[in-house]
Amino acid sequence: MNGGKHFSKVFGARTSVLENFLLKRRIMGPCWIEIREPQKGTNASWCRVEACVDDPKLVSVCSGSRKPDPPPVVVMSLDVKTRVNKQQQHEVVMVSALIHKDVLTDKPTPNEMHRKNIAHFTVVRSFSNPGVPGHINDATRSELQAKLREGKSTLKILGSSERGLLQYVMTQMSVYDADMIVGHNINGHTMDVLMHRMSENRVSNWSRIGRLNLSQFPKAYQRGRPAGGRNFDRLAIGRLVVDTYATAKELVRSESVYTLKALAKKYCKAERLEILPLDVPNYFSSAQSLLHLQHHTENGAYLSMQLMFRLEMLPLTKIMTNIGGNLWANTLAGGRAERIEYLLLHEFHRRKYIVPDKVFKKKGSGKREKSKYAGGLVLDPKKGLYDKYVLLLDFNSLYPSIIQEYNICFTTVLRQLEGQANVDNSMESTTEEQKAAGGKILLILFSCYFFFCVLCFVCCVLCVLFIFWDDLFLSPCKIYDGSLSHLTSPLIIICNFIFIFPKFLFIFQVTECPTLSFPSFPIAPVPMDQMERETGPYCQLC
Repeated sequence: MNGGKHFSKVFGARTSVLENFLLKRRIMGPCWIEIREPQKGTNASWCRVEACVDDPKLVSVCSGSRKPDPPPVVVMSLDVKTRVNKQQQHEVVMVSALIHKDVLTDKPTPNEMHRKNIAHFTVVRSFSNPGVPGHINDATRSELQAKLREGKSTLKILGSSERGLLQYVMTQMSVYDADMIVGHNINGHTMDVLMHRMSENRVSNWSRIGRLNLSQFPKAYQRGRPAGGRNFDRLAIGRLVVDTYATAKELVRSESVYTLKALAKKYCKAERLEILPLDVPNYFSSAQSLLHLQHHTENGAYLSMQLMFRLEMLPLTKIMTNIGGNLWANTLAGGRAERIEYLLLHEFHRRKYIVPDKVFKKKGSGKREKSKYAGGLVLDPKKGLYDKYVLLLDFNSLYPSIIQEYNICFTTVLRQLEGQANVDNSMESTTEEQKAAGGKILLILFSCYFFFCVLCFVCCVLCVLFIFWDDLFLSPCKIYDGSLSHLTSPLIIICNFIFIFPKFLFIFQVTECPTLSFPSFPIAPVPMDQMERETGPYCQLC
């Protein structure tokens, strides 16, 4: 907000209530919180227990021994089959759901796809007149109902009303009360189709898709709005939407194709054939083909849930959210920029810094503006047919190398403060680091010196014993007149030289390099004549 007569600037005027709550209460992602003095809620949600507080300071993060393990969550995997009507709109004709009631979020779930942990349902409707593909005739209906009574099938057949099918799905979602909704490209297709169709058919319990009791459809899904508009921030409050397509693009960067068929083949070892919406009516001709369509729809929900477990999407995204301090739902949607933003916001708040408001650019004409800076050199390709080898040269990790070389990462760069020079000492060692390095080198030199002294002393003692006790080797020592005192005197001189000279050498090196930095000690081998010129002759006994 701009200044006025008695103030120059107001910061935080555009900050959302959620952002202020997360920063001031220091909530770093999914965690246990303590709510003091709660009051009974006003039926604003579909939750079984509802409470509210008047002061945000009554909410605090649990720590220490009061923090139990994260609870298991209920996960529902959805897959839908649609058909294209005359208005070129998708209509829902079949919905399959798998419900896992014991999923761990902080570690891999043991026996994640065991049958006893998973419930499921599949519902289908007829959508055309008799004799037209898409109609379930009486013979097919009676055959499927007989298999349902015998326990050979779980397919539930409704009438021809799309509104009735969607109401049944929302009722089942309320019964199972899933904490997370999983699906492949569920944000881009499944949820979008469900919301637009519920808005078109005026489904009364549509808000059961989330946990907030809403009376009006969000603007993005109101009747007459084109498909593609999304408002999941308002829609899925209380439930997390896990899109395996978007999350796989965030976690597995090495893939080029992120379709369910490609990911299931690599990570789930399963083959999958796609059924297009235009081919869906052809599967309503017989009970066998309709059961095949049911199996394909349930298999899509099964593979989406299995892919979530194989890539450990819940534990990994939870850890990233705990590090960044943002919303888990936005991390699952691939909000990398938001994670970095909240990481900086929490750190600024901890250090008592005031953060300027975000500035949003006005929407222009849609044309891309010309870059205000010079980018990399991009050569225009030469068109033509090349019948010889084409050599492509590229730099490996060029941007990370530049970031490390010039220290331009936002976590390590040093900003110029008022009244201080902008000195970057990131590549230089501090005094404490030099002292620590010097202490380590000093310890190594003392160890080497002690080992050298002990070795020389043992060699001298062995030489004395060998000469004294072996008569065969006494004759060469007659130059010392055969006296033991004459024999030991030169050894004493040698020992004094061995023990005293390295002391002077060590003291000389320490005084020449007080900080004991590595450049004072040559790493490359030095010729022997050069060593003798610099440090004196080496002992030949060693």
